[in-house]
Amino acid sequence: MINIGVLASGRGSNFQSIIDSIKSGALNARVACLITDNPEAYAIERAKSHNIPHVYVNPADFTGKDMFYRRIADELRASAVELVVLAGFMRVVKKPLIEAFSNAHHEHTSGLAAVV
Repeated sequence: MINIGVLASGRGSNFQSIIDSIKSGALNARVACLITDNPEAYAIERAKSHNIPHVYVNPADFTGKDMFYRRIADELRASAVELVVLAGFMRVVKKPLIEAFSNAHHEHTSGLAAVV
């Protein structure tokens, strides 16, 4: 089983598809956390209804984009995330986040065949 971290900015329909795929057994994974940049994102409600930890990271709290993405990477690491899924995340991902999870491979890729 692989730990997934989901980044979403809005309704979370793709996030819900991931949850549904896991619940049906089509995806051998666990959503370790949801991270959003939007405090009004409906994805937060979806996370709450499935007891998935969620974090709002406010971009305005950071002096630059690099610091914002470092914070997201820290949150993902704290949740032992192995795969980051951008599910309607409405920002261009910057280098600090990409580098934090670059070339990361999981041993059991069979569950990834069902990724939505």
